[in-house]
Amino acid sequence: MERKTAEKIISALSENHERTERMEKCALQTSLAWTEKDGSEEELIEFCKKHFASDPKDISALLKKAEINFDAIDGYMIELLRTVSEPLHLDTGDITPADQVFTDFNPLAHITEDYYHSKIAFLILINFPIYSLEEKNSLGKSWSDEEWAAARLADKFSERIPPEVLRKAAVPQSIAGMYISDYNICMDKLVDGDRRNLFPEGMKLISHWGLRDEIKALYKEQGATRKQEIIEKVLSRVVNGEVPSCVINCPDYEWDPFSNKTYKDGKEIEAELEGAVRYAHLKKIFESEKTIDPYVPSHPTAISRNFECSVEIEEAKIRSMLEQVLESPVIKELAEYASKKIGRPLRAFDIWFPGFRDSSSLNDTELNKIIAERYGDRDGFQKSIPDILKAFGFTEEKAAYLASKITVDPARGAGHAMGAGGRAFNSHLRTRFPGGKMNYNSYNVAIHELGHCVEQVFSLNLCPSPLMSGVPNTAFTEGFAFVFQGRDQDVLGLSEDKSKSEAMIKLHGFWHCFELSGVSLVCMDAWRFMYANPEASPEEIRDFVLSTAKAHWNRWFAPVFGEKDSILLAVYSHMIEYGLYLPNYPLGEIIRSQVETHLEGRSLAEEMEKLCVQGCLTPDLWLSRGTGNAISADYLIKSAEKAIRTINK
Repeated sequence: MERKTAEKIISALSENHERTERMEKCALQTSLAWTEKDGSEEELIEFCKKHFASDPKDISALLKKAEINFDAIDGYMIELLRTVSEPLHLDTGDITPADQVFTDFNPLAHITEDYYHSKIAFLILINFPIYSLEEKNSLGKSWSDEEWAAARLADKFSERIPPEVLRKAAVPQSIAGMYISDYNICMDKLVDGDRRNLFPEGMKLISHWGLRDEIKALYKEQGATRKQEIIEKVLSRVVNGEVPSCVINCPDYEWDPFSNKTYKDGKEIEAELEGAVRYAHLKKIFESEKTIDPYVPSHPTAISRNFECSVEIEEAKIRSMLEQVLESPVIKELAEYASKKIGRPLRAFDIWFPGFRDSSSLNDTELNKIIAERYGDRDGFQKSIPDILKAFGFTEEKAAYLASKITVDPARGAGHAMGAGGRAFNSHLRTRFPGGKMNYNSYNVAIHELGHCVEQVFSLNLCPSPLMSGVPNTAFTEGFAFVFQGRDQDVLGLSEDKSKSEAMIKLHGFWHCFELSGVSLVCMDAWRFMYANPEASPEEIRDFVLSTAKAHWNRWFAPVFGEKDSILLAVYSHMIEYGLYLPNYPLGEIIRSQVETHLEGRSLAEEMEKLCVQGCLTPDLWLSRGTGNAISADYLIKSAEKAIRTINK
């Protein structure tokens, strides 16, 4: 029916305009989006006749009008979303039931349908063609900035999902986010078989980020292997669903993660285990995505939408690059270096060995003291952003401009960056401030998030058009975040040997990508399993995740770490809260390495600005224009090979 309607539209438009491929595309996509509640077929045809433009000047004027209006609309919508979600994201007190009610409000879901009721969506669809990923990669090579802005404008209406579906789909992720944000382990209540506690009083760590980072910190503490073993066991219990529910975020119980015994007031008690709650959240997010599937016939799965529409890199290509990293021979050399540095054969938890990044010999206590003296608290870090940016090579004027567009917030979770939706608003940098103070871990996270924010400010405010704002996908912004994070100790003036420091950054990036390539394959496999088995229970999803985590571990990691059947690849909380987000991290390292190769001999600050202000092209075109080549894992592998030779000299 839609194609017949499209022909009627084309026939009507051809009375006053030349028939072109653009007209045909626009007529078809408009008829596909129009429904009975929007009006009759005759009303659709009349609307198209009234609003279709063929004169290039009229098309440009319409594009400019859309640019101005959407910059304002998107900006205020993101601010609304940020405001109502603050209780979940910021460390500003206990989360109340009312907070959850407000968080379920999704202004984006409301306004999307309003675009159709008001006919704004149809105004865009009848004038600006929607292009496939293949077309963008091919035709986009010769597009002007205006043509790219027009293509990204049309992308806004490439799918029409009812607001009630979007609202319901957003709820499970919000609830999962609360579950993850409150999944803390009271470390001073962990005991071993002799009822000894090895951790400081009052220490509380979030899973998985805080627990993982404590394993990293303990490499600088003499004889801390036992503590690392305890944390590894805790993480395994988290993945298995074997943590006693009563010990989560609660200091009233002692817990021995090895025997899985729980104690209250010195006496052993029977404690109910958490079970498959973690996977129940994942299942609900999957089910919410399935409610969207029927409304996007061109990409009828969350997997397809994520990789082809959001990431704009085919899933098969991503898998190929990740496996290329996992099978690289240089891993053996890095493992030998790590084992020698640690002074023992590698263990499974050495997947988080931080020795490729640390360029100073200071322990965390000393680093914490430096951070406390230099930054103090949130306000101190906020005021220091211009100086930090100058340390990265930005001019005083540019550093001041960037800092004026970034707001620092105290994170409830591990930390993240939330970009602005319009040029009138700021990006928000979130990191933890334990007890209101900044420590080295929160500083390290803050520098990572600062990389995100600088990219966000550049790619929104200085790109050719707000309609082109952003980088191609989140892996690109992760790439810049990793570039910043890898230089956090350089900012502090702690790197003693510059050439060695640069080599260590490259090795850290490769080791990080190696780990996260395995993590990402587990996540991708989990979604493949759920689509193949939509009726699977949370327990069945858990069992599959554990089995695929072991399979990937045994294939890629057991030969390196000497231990089989580890399930640590399944511990990342992103898999539960953010669906298919995890592949962005190894992609980010791959992109970081390619960008850093381009940066060699150039100014980081100047080149970052040049790259970011290109706007949101497809990944291959963005990298081709910016660095000369399409995306490839070769740069990461070759830089690691070169770096290990430098370190071994």
